[in-house]
Amino acid sequence: MAKEKKGRNSKDKKTLKKKPLDDDTACTGSENQWYDATSDSQGLKDYCEAWAGTRWLDMLDVFSFHEGMKQHAGSRTVVSLDIRLNPVHDLTTKRGMMLLLSLLMALKHGALLALAPPCSLFIWLSCSIHLRHALGPYGNLRNLKVRMANRIVLNTVAAIQCVMEFRFFRLLVEQPKGSAMFSLPEMEKLIASKQMKRHLTYMGYWGGPIMKPTWIMTDLNGGELAVVMTKTLKKKIAHKLEDKSKYFRISKIANSQKVSVSGTKNLGLTAKWPERFCAKVVEIWERDFQE
Repeated sequence: MAKEKKGRNSKDKKTLKKKPLDDDTACTGSENQWYDATSDSQGLKDYCEAWAGTRWLDMLDVFSFHEGMKQHAGSRTVVSLDIRLNPVHDLTTKRGMMLLLSLLMALKHGALLALAPPCSLFIWLSCSIHLRHALGPYGNLRNLKVRMANRIVLNTVAAIQCVMEFRFFRLLVEQPKGSAMFSLPEMEKLIASKQMKRHLTYMGYWGGPIMKPTWIMTDLNGGELAVVMTKTLKKKIAHKLEDKSKYFRISKIANSQKVSVSGTKNLGLTAKWPERFCAKVVEIWERDFQE
């Protein structure tokens, strides 16, 4: 990864003072306290080799403030990890990363790891801030929030890559269609290592408040999660969506074509996985688990 510039201005300091609930990209301390898991691969491996706990966990749902998977897993044992649930879950800290590692090591054979990493500093709507592009996937490293978003994702990927040497588990990662997260070299390596396939779905189809085209990257047999959006289906879903006045729509010209997106300032509302989507993921995983 490109070297991070750690200088902070007054705006950076104000950003760090925000409460975790105000933002999907947050940490509990200053940048000089961040833990770089990508530079401590041996430390991660040593921890895993020394781990002597019990494998008791069926499902680990990371970045899950709404705990959607836990509500649909029946008798399965599920743990939700999110800084907004508990500050100890801060994955920019070594303490948070060791907690993540311990939970990953506790996964049963064939367990499910579900990830919905913070997307606000990867999506098209914030492109003027993060400045990510094909030749610069890490974006504007002068911006504290961009560096923070990178650190959270890269730490998570480093932990997963390490534990893959010791555990077999299923992995599902969700991001809005316009997210640049899957273009991070570390994420590309993880996708290749797990032989994951990409499926396009729409959260509005599953009962979400907006259409929200979404990529699902998974090594599950995830074809049932894919949705082919026809004009007829789009009209049918539109009638079921919540009051459109709560949301905005922005258009711009990109590559000689008009591009439009819809969204809301309430990221937590649209980030929540719809109940039907969670239930379908559990159903697919249960089928794979039994096989």
